[in-house]
Amino acid sequence: MSLRTRFKDTLMWSLIIASLALMIYNTTRNSKGVAPSPSEPEIQVETNLTGLQSKDSNGKEFVLPSNARYLLSFLTIECGPCQRQIEYLNREVETGRYDKVIGIFYESKWKLIDFQSHHHPKFLCLLRGVDRSSLSLSLTTFPQTAEVKDGKVTRVWVGVQEAFD
Repeated sequence: MSLRTRFKDTLMWSLIIASLALMIYNTTRNSKGVAPSPSEPEIQVETNLTGLQSKDSNGKEFVLPSNARYLLSFLTIECGPCQRQIEYLNREVETGRYDKVIGIFYESKWKLIDFQSHHHPKFLCLLRGVDRSSLSLSLTTFPQTAEVKDGKVTRVWVGVQEAFD
């Protein structure tokens, strides 16, 4: 076997091993059993969200209500804690304590459609907006859930919440 062939084989196996290691790392990091330690909320109490706009996965426009009490949860599809949060948000829909329960997803329309078909959320699922008049909050910690009353944030939770009392 030539030196060039051995080099190619070694390089190929190195790439395969590195890819497997990254897959294992990401699977472990994003698994449902691993929750990141809660940090400080990035959404501040008293933030006015009146009139912010977004769209659902069908492209239908939605404006956040200014005279209602609702939960607004910021989620990502591949985040294990976010997937666990779905169960508790669905439970809040069933209790009827809030006028609306809304999930804002930070992925593409197609990923959200696929997610909805597999996880069956009972709450309104919206896509994160990208312009100033939309839901363009730049968050780095997920899930984050805000209680909003009459357009203003009244409480914020970081991480998985089993209850919103």
